Amino acid sequence: MGYLKVAPNIDTASPQFMEDLLNQINERIIKETTREILRDERNILRDERKQAWSPKRTKAPFYGRARGNSRIVSFQKVVELAEKVVDHLGTPWKESKRGRPPQFSSKKLTSALLVKHYFPLSFETLREKLLEIRLDCRKDTNNRRGVKVPSTSELHWTLSKIPIKYLQEALRLLDDWTVELHTDLFGIEKLNKLGVDGTETTCIELEEYMSGLKKGLRRETNRVNALIRLVTNTVCEVKSSKKENLRDLTKLLKCRKKSKRSISQLEIYGDGAYDAEKNYEITSLNESELIVKPTKYTKKKPRGFFRKQGHTTFSARKYKIRKTVERPFGNISLRDGNKLWYKRPDMRQKGEILRFIAHNMKAYFMQEAWAKVFKNLSQDKKMS
Repeated sequence: MGYLKVAPNIDTASPQFMEDLLNQINERIIKETTREILRDERNILRDERKQAWSPKRTKAPFYGRARGNSRIVSFQKVVELAEKVVDHLGTPWKESKRGRPPQFSSKKLTSALLVKHYFPLSFETLREKLLEIRLDCRKDTNNRRGVKVPSTSELHWTLSKIPIKYLQEALRLLDDWTVELHTDLFGIEKLNKLGVDGTETTCIELEEYMSGLKKGLRRETNRVNALIRLVTNTVCEVKSSKKENLRDLTKLLKCRKKSKRSISQLEIYGDGAYDAEKNYEITSLNESELIVKPTKYTKKKPRGFFRKQGHTTFSARKYKIRKTVERPFGNISLRDGNKLWYKRPDMRQKGEILRFIAHNMKAYFMQEAWAKVFKNLSQDKKMS
């Protein structure tokens, strides 16, 4: 399968296509070589501690261009993607036929809340953004009277009413759509490589703790366990709570299987914290492979039938790509400082999922941007 950088001045159907292509490649090589020489000469002028450790590896022209294209996304386009998700999933709850009919549409309110952490936004800032794009959240859009955008308390009430399972399915759906975009351009290679990792998020509430027989106050934390697709940098599954077990892979895989998604023929990478018998067992029984760094507490052989097999087949060469599992956590920490501004435990869980939904949205737009940078030549051959 071949890929070509998109160039509007090249006609792939022309008889001189290959000649024009080779000329442009030669011109590009000359320009890049010249820039590389000038960059190296300029780098030598810097202080030795401030020089680039590897000019070739620190430079990523295609990634930079795609990332630039993915950033040129308006708030309106993000809301449209959220509306597409909600249209596919349906209403988050059944509206009661008793009492006064609701003024706002549950689907439109849900679409607005799915983009809450895309920038990120508070409820007040989210309402201002909705007013800027003139999004009409009412059920009856023909009525000229009435407020088109609900208050911040209404938005908060809506988030408390949306089920956690609904948000988790929205997260999975964005991952599926990102995979479809990636497959159309690059194929299905390495899409079965997943990673599992956990982290702790700082909350705004304070809690008491004991240290050296002395009481003190510290910020509460919320634990997050996530299953990540390495190629697309999307999050497939998320489990979060104050006491979430960050060494348990079984919950994530069971939730994924319950959502009618396959958990077989996968390669799952994790650090030594996931070196447990039950993690090896669920992957082995589903014809998947768990690649985890063996943890040796004593000189004795590891216990457990499946754990022994995992230690025997462990590949240090494969394990090197485990570091890419930490990208989503690093991306989210850079965007909002890894802080969770929710007080109730259930709202914290929903807030965590919304953060990863925003991450998957960015990954989705990144795949759209790749399509602007590359063109799949094999698709043109099939069309011809």
